[in-house]
Amino acid sequence: SSRVGKRLVQHQRARIQRDALAAAPAVVTWCEMTKYDMVQCFGVDPKKVHVVPPGPGIDPERDTQPHANDESLARRLDLPDAARIVVCCCRLVPSKNVAMLLRAMARVRQAQAYLVVVGDGPQRTVLELLAKELGVVRRIRFAGSVTEVRPFYDMADVFVFPSIFEGFGIVL
Repeated sequence: SSRVGKRLVQHQRARIQRDALAAAPAVVTWCEMTKYDMVQCFGVDPKKVHVVPPGPGIDPERDTQPHANDESLARRLDLPDAARIVVCCCRLVPSKNVAMLLRAMARVRQAQAYLVVVGDGPQRTVLELLAKELGVVRRIRFAGSVTEVRPFYDMADVFVFPSIFEGFGIVL
């Protein structure tokens, strides 16, 4: 059955991960939670796991400059001038909880409240259908995957992080 097949694949994947981690002279991860999982789940020696958090990549010169592209981004997303913008950046997978965010937007009665979802993933079609079903599709913008998220943060009135679980919240 497909259930048995999925379990077999999961077992094989775990074995490959365990063998690779055991053979590695050192392991680098980006957060303490992942290190903890490697040690607890795969028996990796904690002394060989090094946590190197990703840096924010802040360029002080760039970050002090005004950002003029907010208006053009809002125009490209077809947002009205008076829009109050809620931004969510994430992969579109169940653990990011965007469906809950869409349900919350259905309860927001302010006509000028718009949700901009930055990111893509296997759940996009389901989320687009949910937005239609909830009657909020006109106030939701799916921006897709982008290389530069800063303009979205800059134009946001509110940033929302509805994730159910994160090892290390990169978008924060």
